[in-house]
Amino acid sequence: MSVGWWQYKDDDGEWASHSSADAKKLEDALKDGETDLKCKLSGRSYMICFTAMTQKNTISGTKRKIRRLKSKSVSKWLYQDDDGTSWLALGSTECNALSCAADSGLDRIKLIVNGNVCSMGADKATCL
Repeated sequence: MSVGWWQYKDDDGEWASHSSADAKKLEDALKDGETDLKCKLSGRSYMICFTAMTQKNTISGTKRKIRRLKSKSVSKWLYQDDDGTSWLALGSTECNALSCAADSGLDRIKLIVNGNVCSMGADKATCL
């Protein structure tokens, strides 16, 4: 069974990741065979169309492309601490996102880790 991770096109035209709670809503609806889903994501109301792979804000009317990255399994991912002396494990949410990105052929993914926006890839990670 594959594991899914959900993203949307942000205002800069880059793919940004949904929170793990929002991704679970989308994943559960897709697995239940839904073609459309009205739900709240990050506190905003959206209409999700799985056939067109779009999300539409029901208040503002803003429509964005969405995508589902998938992975056959979740790998354990590590990062180096600030002083470069130790390797630390990322949480399960971040490991799921990175495994999906790697299995989908992406070399970079934007995530929120410990409240920081991070650009992560196989070669390095940068957090702002």
